[in-house]
Amino acid sequence: CRAAGGGGGGAAGGGAAAAATFDEYLAEAGVQVESGPASAAAAGGIGKGVAGLIDSARGEEALSNRLMSAMVLSPELDQLRWGNGELAKCVGMLQDGYDKMEEYIAQNAPHFFSNEDLKISPDALRALSLRCRRTARVFWFDWRVTLESDLGGKLLKAQQGLESDAAHLRQNAARLSELRGQVEAARPSPAAAQREAAVERIEREQAQLAAAVDAAEARLSAGRQAHDEQQRTINERRAALQTQAAPRSEARPAAQAEELLDGLQAAVCWRPAELSSSRLSLRFGEHFELAAAIRPGAAPADAVASVDLRSLLPLQPAALDVPQPHLVLLAALFPAVQARLSPALAACGSAAALRALLADATVQLGRLLELADEVRQLAERVVLAVAPMPQGGAALTLRLSYMHARARFSLVLQLDSEAPEAPLRWRIDGWQQAAAHAATATPLQEAAAVVCEQYRCGFGRLLGMLDALDAVFAPKALGAPPR
Repeated sequence: CRAAGGGGGGAAGGGAAAAATFDEYLAEAGVQVESGPASAAAAGGIGKGVAGLIDSARGEEALSNRLMSAMVLSPELDQLRWGNGELAKCVGMLQDGYDKMEEYIAQNAPHFFSNEDLKISPDALRALSLRCRRTARVFWFDWRVTLESDLGGKLLKAQQGLESDAAHLRQNAARLSELRGQVEAARPSPAAAQREAAVERIEREQAQLAAAVDAAEARLSAGRQAHDEQQRTINERRAALQTQAAPRSEARPAAQAEELLDGLQAAVCWRPAELSSSRLSLRFGEHFELAAAIRPGAAPADAVASVDLRSLLPLQPAALDVPQPHLVLLAALFPAVQARLSPALAACGSAAALRALLADATVQLGRLLELADEVRQLAERVVLAVAPMPQGGAALTLRLSYMHARARFSLVLQLDSEAPEAPLRWRIDGWQQAAAHAATATPLQEAAAVVCEQYRCGFGRLLGMLDALDAVFAPKALGAPPR
C-alpha cells in the first residue's frame, strides 16, 4: 500500500490524491468489502454437508443407503450446485457492470468522486457497511433455516416411507413362514435335508433383511439428531445476529469493542499478525510491526496499555553478502520515522488514540516503502550504492554512463527524510568525457544541474530525475555524433 499524493515535476507537496474509483472512494472511508474465498466457503457450507452425507452413505453398498441418496440427498446437492453456478454468473455480471460503470464515470465525470457536494461522510459509509453486513447475515441464516426445514421434512417423509417398507417386509416374512410350513407339510420325508437347507437360506435372508432395516433406522435416527442439533445452532446464531442488529444501550464493553474495531478499520495498510483479548500485533508490509498491549474490560479511554513500533529488517543490511539497496535505505530512514512517532506511541492509551496513531504511521511508513520501491527500481536500471549517513539519513550513489555523449559520472543524492516535501541534496562527482566532446561538457553539466534542482522535492523524484537525465543525454537531444 502506498500513500496517496501527487508526484512528478519538482513540485513539493504531501497532500493525498482524490479518489478515482469506487474502491478508492470506499477505502478513504475505511470501508472494506468482504468477498472471495470467505463468502464462497460460506455459500458452499450446506452443499459440503449434503455431499458428506452422500459420501458416508456410499461407504456401504446397502440398499437402504442407495435409496436415501437417490430419494433425498442427491437432488438437494444437484440443486445447490446449480444455484451456486447461477450465483457465480450473477456475480460475474454484477462485476462487469461495476467495471463498466467505473469506466463510464472516469470518461464522462472525472470529478464525480472529488465533488464535496456529492460525497457521503465516512461515518455514514461505515455505518451503512456494518448495517448491510448484519442484514445480509440475518437473511443468510433465515434462508438456511428454510432450507434445513425443507430438508428435514423430506428426511421425515423418507423415514416414513422406509418404515412402511419395513412393515411390508415383516408381513412378507410372516407370509413366507406360513408358506414354508405348508411346503414342509406337503413335501415328502426323503426331502427333509433339502427342506432344512431351504429353511436355513430363508432364515439367513430374513436376518439380512432385518439387519438392513435396523441399520437404516439407526442411520435415520442419527441423521435426524444431527439435523436437530444443526437446526438448534442455526436458530441460536440467528437470534444472536438479530440481537446485534437491534438497537441497544451503549455499554462500556460494547463501546470499547466499537472503538477498537474503528481503530482496526483505520489501519487499511496493516495486516494482523496476532489478535487476542490482551495483545494486538499488526504488520506493515514485510519489514515493520506495531504491537499493542490491551487491557481487557477497561474503559475505552484506558483500553491500550502500551504501543511499540519496531523494524523487522536485518540488524545491518549493508553488511549482507549481497546488500539490497532498498533494505539499506529502509534501515537508514526508519529511525527518524520511529523518533517522530515516539511521543504518540508513549501517549497512546485509548482506542481513539490508537486509531490516530495508525493513520499517522500509515502515511509515514507508506512514504518510506514507496521511496524504497523507487530505489529498488533504480537498482534494476543503473549501478546503485546506498549507505547510511552518520548524522542520519541515506546517501545514494548512482553510476551513470552515456554512450552518445561519451560521458560518465557519479550522482550522489542525500536523503534526510522520506517526506516528499523534504528537499534532497545532490552533487556530481567524477565527471569524465572524451576529448572529442569536451565542448559539450559545460552545457551538459549545467543541464544535469537544472534537472537535479528541479527534482529535489515531490513524489517519484528519484525515478523522475533519472528519466529527465536520460532525456538530456539522449541522441536526439545531443544531435548527430561527430565523425
